Amino acid sequence: MDLLTIITQVESGCNQWSQPVIDEFLIQVKRNCDISDAKFCGTFSMCGLLLMLRNLYKWEHHLPPWEEPDRGAIMAWVEEREEQWLSLSEQNFEKPVLNGMAFDPFDVTGINLVLQPQGLVYAAGYSGGLKPSFLVAELEDHFFLEGRQIFVLARELARDILIFPAMSRDGTIYGRKETLSYLLWDLIQEKWSTQKPAVFTALEDSGISLPEHDRPISLMAGLLRPRLPGLVAQEMDAYFRHELGELTDNSFDRDIWRQIISENPQTNLEKLARGIKDLLADTSDQGRLNYIITQQKKGSLGFYVAFIFGFPKMIFREIFAAYTQFRETNDWTIIERARKIGHTRAADLAAQLTDLFHQAKLQEPAWIHQQIDRLVSPLFACAGK
Repeated sequence: MDLLTIITQVESGCNQWSQPVIDEFLIQVKRNCDISDAKFCGTFSMCGLLLMLRNLYKWEHHLPPWEEPDRGAIMAWVEEREEQWLSLSEQNFEKPVLNGMAFDPFDVTGINLVLQPQGLVYAAGYSGGLKPSFLVAELEDHFFLEGRQIFVLARELARDILIFPAMSRDGTIYGRKETLSYLLWDLIQEKWSTQKPAVFTALEDSGISLPEHDRPISLMAGLLRPRLPGLVAQEMDAYFRHELGELTDNSFDRDIWRQIISENPQTNLEKLARGIKDLLADTSDQGRLNYIITQQKKGSLGFYVAFIFGFPKMIFREIFAAYTQFRETNDWTIIERARKIGHTRAADLAAQLTDLFHQAKLQEPAWIHQQIDRLVSPLFACAGK
């Protein structure tokens, strides 16, 4: 759709739609979500896929984060979804239509130009493994953070299987409050057994006092439910800083990074490149940890330590000892030193990865993956200690 045509129609008042027009648009976006899920469902681990399906089921059936679905009902739904995926896996993405205007599904700017007057926001992009991801949600708030446009999204009306709390596209940051509520609830339940001290103190530092440290978290869920909106607001601010860090940190050349992930989807190389970029974002001067330190957000720090995973966790081992010392001393300079160490190490790895990527152009295709295996093997070894 030509941008001038869109602007002309918006200015002429053609953006006042009936509910059926919006409903039809949502059906088309949901279909693209289903097509994307069908094409990429085989790239997830079985455990990961089942967890994402569980969350998708809860969202589709309007269940709150703390309510678990009936086992028989969700198993039947999963079987139906798998059959649907078989029929959609070879389909092409549809062009969503708004009031007679057909859009490329990745034309976020064009779609939002006409969708936002309805109080809705559209987002689309590529996630891990280059899986396309689509979203339509109600707009709750809109502001600027250090020159970057922020959209705070509330109820989600169309989404795919992926669950991540914030994302950026073309310099604009989107925060998903509904998704973050599900994610936070699940992570607190999951990490209670393995990262209990960090989770317990994070909740206490967020103003939530739990009666006993050693009780199962499920027995204290009633205390968490009314405080979940406050936790979501607290952590959304931290996730905004992660996205801001990604947009502003230049330690990993953006063009090289994009080439790496686009040419090596669903490999350790892509996962390492994304992990390095995530850690650079979190430890940058405008990133998540610097925000937590400067604002002295103890609760957010505890959640960061409890929830960090994958390559960032393997690379940034110092944060765990630093957090233990911090809990004893309340000295934020300990966390600041760890932040700088983490950023330096991530930047060094970015430089090594960039060098390997350039060298790989003169080698056989398998060469770079062999080099990556050698590069990450010490990280796996440290993670096992």
